[in-house]
Amino acid sequence: MGFFDQVGYSVKASKLSPAELRQEKAKVLGELRDAKTGAHKDPTAAANAQKKLDILSRYERPSCKPISHEDLKKYQHRCGQRGSGELKADIAKLRDELKQVCGKDPVAEGNSRSKLGVLEGALRTREGEVHKLSKWASCASDAELSKACDGYQKHLDHSRPDYGKTLENLDVVTCEQHKRCRGGDEARRPERPEGQKCEEQSLKDLLTDLVKNLERFHEATTGFDRDPKVAKDAMSHVREDLGELLRRVFQQALSAAA
Repeated sequence: MGFFDQVGYSVKASKLSPAELRQEKAKVLGELRDAKTGAHKDPTAAANAQKKLDILSRYERPSCKPISHEDLKKYQHRCGQRGSGELKADIAKLRDELKQVCGKDPVAEGNSRSKLGVLEGALRTREGEVHKLSKWASCASDAELSKACDGYQKHLDHSRPDYGKTLENLDVVTCEQHKRCRGGDEARRPERPEGQKCEEQSLKDLLTDLVKNLERFHEATTGFDRDPKVAKDAMSHVREDLGELLRRVFQQALSAAA
C-alpha cells in the first residue's frame, strides 16, 4: 500500500460515520486474519491491512453513551440559567449537530433530541418570564423600576452562569425606563402600594399568561424532565390568573347590572 493509496484511504476514513467506521474495521480485521492465518498466507496483504487499521484508529471516536436522567436534569438546570438569546443560539447549534448524526449514530441522535427538547422547554419558560417581567415593568412605579435595576446590576457578573439571564432582565427594566424618559411626565407611573395588582394588564395578556402557565404545568408533570418546583410555580400562576379573570368578569357583570 503506497503513500498515495494511504492518503486516499485516509480521506475515505475521515468521511465515515462511527457506525461505518466500525463496519470498515471489522472488514479489515477479517482481511488481516485471512492474510495471516488463512489457507493462502500473504504477508503483503497482511501489511496493507495493518496500515488500514492504523489509519482507521486515527478517526475512531469514543463510543457515545445514552445520556442519563441525572445528567439531563443537570443540563436542564444549566439551561434554566441562560437568557433567551443564549438559548436560541444553543438550539440552532444543536440542530446543526443533529443533522450531522441523524441516521448515522442512533445514540448520539437520541442524546441530541433529548437535549433539544430540554432547550426548547427552557426557551418557552424563559420567554414567559420575560413577558411577565415586561408586563410588570410597564405598570411599575419609577421607584420600583430603579430598585429592580439596581438589583440586577449588583448581580451582573461575567463569571456567573446566569449572566445572560440577568442581563436580559436588566435590559427589560432599562428599556421601560428609557421609554418613560422619552415620553416625559405622561409616561411616568404613580407610586402604588407594594404587592398591589396592576390594573393595566389587558384581558388578552391574562389569557396568554394563563395558557403559557398551563403549558408549563403540563410539561413539568408529564414530560421527561418533570420538575415538581416548576409545576408548583406554574399552578400558582394559573390560580392567580384565573382569580384575576373571574374578578374582572364579576366586575363587568355588576357594572352591566347597575
